[in-house]
Amino acid sequence: MFLCLTLLIQHRETILGQEMCYEEIAMHFDRLVRRHDANRALHFARQIYTEYLKAQQTNLENEDEEELGLNS
Repeated sequence: MFLCLTLLIQHRETILGQEMCYEEIAMHFDRLVRRHDANRALHFARQIYTEYLKAQQTNLENEDEEELGLNS
């Protein structure tokens, strides 16, 4: 999921700039097969996954505090 999100983010300007529909996006990525910078994409995907995990942990901690009545 995070790798897919990474590729969409990396190609966001092209997709939005050309107002691509689903089929055009699929064709766009088909043309890019084996042309992606895999190291760059994986690094960014790991970054956003780490950010996601941190946000989830923060949300859990906030929920725990609310349940205990620590947030007034």
